[in-house]
Parts: sequence; structure tokens; C-alpha cells
Amino acid sequence: MPSKKKGQAKATSSQLDDDALLEQAIAENALLAKQQPSQPTAASAQAKAAGKAKSSKKKSTDKVLTMAESMEKLQGVRIFHIFRLLKDGAKDVVADADGVIAFYVSAADVQAALATLKQADTGTASLGIDHITLDRAFALTQGLMGLQAPGAKTRLHFPQAVVAAEGEAGVPEPLRERMRNAGPYPLFYSEKIIDPKCTPLFFTRSDLAEYWVATGGAADAVPEPTVTDLRVVIGRTLQEPGNWESLRVIPPSEAAPLFQELFARSTKECDMTYGFLSGATRLQVVKHAVAVADGDEPPPLASPAVSVN
Repeated sequence: MPSKKKGQAKATSSQLDDDALLEQAIAENALLAKQQPSQPTAASAQAKAAGKAKSSKKKSTDKVLTMAESMEKLQGVRIFHIFRLLKDGAKDVVADADGVIAFYVSAADVQAALATLKQADTGTASLGIDHITLDRAFALTQGLMGLQAPGAKTRLHFPQAVVAAEGEAGVPEPLRERMRNAGPYPLFYSEKIIDPKCTPLFFTRSDLAEYWVATGGAADAVPEPTVTDLRVVIGRTLQEPGNWESLRVIPPSEAAPLFQELFARSTKECDMTYGFLSGATRLQVVKHAVAVADGDEPPPLASPAVSVN
């Protein structure tokens, strides 16, 4: 990720609800940076001096993002939720046993949740899995950009196996109590992955390792990832100038097969609907021709004759 700079947002001590967790993360992350300055060393002093010397040549790409620009960084990741197919063909998002609409990053997690719901539901055939972009799910669960699920609580589930293994490692300690209610959103990166055009963030350590090898890194020298949290990342993009244009959130490889299955299924459903419509159109043409032959309907108007005189 772009190198961390001093925060610019002012901290607030007011008690905030879940919808304001992101703003709290921004403010307290800045306060943390001010309260815990790094200890000066010879190397850091040299780096600081070099930084000052280059300050007049700051890259034009270093900037903060707007909320809309930050959310765009999440659009390339599809995650899952459970729905019920209604009689009219519409899909209704299904809440869990606690009345919470849940969004799942992991395919295994949403499939397990679906199995649990089917055990307790009489209309099992009408339940299924659909997908949604991560930016929309994140905005809904955080109450951002005016998005809110009417009449229901929402929750974003990062891969539960990863959450169990990492705990709150990616959340700054001063933020953990306030952010705990929503659960950790762990992401991984490594500053050893150097590419000015792509700064990747991963949902699992294994995806980072695969990327490292695929881009020419040695399989026996995979770097130890740094753990962060999605809310911290978004907070930094809104607060700290940096080369955020290169930031890329890499979809989890574990979810790819399920997404491809859902995409193929939706494509097939669209093709079938088009086929039915085409068949209905052809049927209307035949019915009209029969009605004309029987004298029940008038024949189509003939084109007027064109005089050549």
C-alpha cells in the first residue's frame, strides 16, 4: 500500500453507532499516528531528509479519494447473499434466523448458511444464492452514501476461516472495541510486491502467495503478509494522500467457481427467456396467418402501386 503519512482528519470523542464506524476509524487512525510517532534512527533520519529533498517533486498521483472513488475500488469483487424466488419471478433477499441480511465473501460460508436455512425452511426449493458487488454490500452495512436496507439489519461476513485465524490483527488496537460489533474485515498485502501500476490487496494469505509466484517471485521466499482491515484501508484512501489509483482488491480465488456457476445460470435463464419470447412472437405470426386464411382477420394492407408514367 502507499506509504503512510500523517493523518489530516480531526479525532472525535463522541459515542458513535455502527453506521459511523468508518468515520471513527478515519479519525482515530489519525489520532493514533499522532500519539505513537516512530522512534528516530539513523536510517529513518536519512529517509526523512531524502523525503524533504524530494517534497517539491511529489508525484501528481498522490491524492485522497472521494467516497465514490474509494467505493469504485471494491466494484470488481462479487460476493454472495441468499434469496427466495417469489411466485412472480422476483428475488427477495432472505434474512438469517436473527433477522439479519448477511453478505458473504466466501463461497463456503454462504453455501453453509444456505444449507442451514433450508433445514429450517419449508419452501426449500425457492431458496438460492445470488451475488452483489462488494462496494454496494459495504455501503449498505456501513450506512454510506445514503444506502440502507429498509427494516432489517445487515452484516458483512469476511471468510470465517480467515477471521478465526487472524482475529483482530488488522484492526488498530484503539479501534477494536468500537469495530468489534461488525466483525473483522481482514485483508493482506506486502510491500515487497512492487508494481507502480498495481498495489494488490488479498482476502487470504494463500492468494497473496499465489500472486507472488505468478508474478515471478520465488516459491520458497513468499513474504510474510501485513494484515489490515477493509475499513482502515477505505479510511486511509479518504484521509491520506497517496498513489491510490494503483490500489486493487483482488477477488478471492475460493469464490470463483461459485460465481462462474451463478453467472452461467443467469446467462442460461436470460437465453431461455429470450427463446420463449421469440417462440411467442413466431406463434403470433402463425396465428395471424391462419386467421387471415379463415377470413377472421383482414389481410395486411398492400403497398400502394407506384405510377411510372
